[in-house]
Amino acid sequence: MAKKEAHPKGASLLSYVLAKRREACAVCGLSDDLRAQIVSARDKKIERRTIRAWLLAEHNVDIADSIFGSHSAAHHEERMAD
Repeated sequence: MAKKEAHPKGASLLSYVLAKRREACAVCGLSDDLRAQIVSARDKKIERRTIRAWLLAEHNVDIADSIFGSHSAAHHEERMAD
């Protein structure tokens, strides 16, 4: 299966840089469905440690708390529509 292009040809410099940063982010690398569930859980005030435990137990994905913090601090979710 071909990987979808992270940034379309002819994208602005800012869009290109943001896409490159997201490519290196473990949280952004999760499937759209998992990321949507994480956003929904966060909106419902579910703690990050619970989200991390669920990812590990149910999806065998171990992402450090600091990575989640960096993802959030960089506002990746808010910029996904860029």
